This record gives sequence, structure tokens and C-alpha cells, in this order.
Amino acid sequence: MATFLLKRLAMMFVTMLCASFLVFAVCEFTPGSVARKSLGPFATQQQGRPAVGEIEGQ
Repeated sequence: MATFLLKRLAMMFVTMLCASFLVFAVCEFTPGSVARKSLGPFATQQQGRPAVGEIEGQ
């Protein structure tokens, strides 16, 4: 029973690692700023400026 749980935990860790890598890759390699994408399509310029500045370190 313990080996079954350890195998399941190991597979869960691998799955989470792969999923986080895929999400990171999609966010980084699609065109546009990550800050603008996280705000969504209906964000105004006024809402976007502070968020982009915070994420880009300005």
C-alpha cells in the first residue's frame, strides 16, 4: 500500500511539473505582454499601465 501511494505521489509531482511548464511556455511564447494577457481583453489603458509597470519592474 505504501509503494502504491509513493508511486501516486511521484506521478502527481511529475504531472504538476509538466503542467506548470506548459502554462509558462504558453504565456511566454505567445505574442504580447504577460501583464496585458492576464488583465484580459476588456481592460482599459488606465488599468493596464500600473499592472504592466509592476510586472515589468518599472
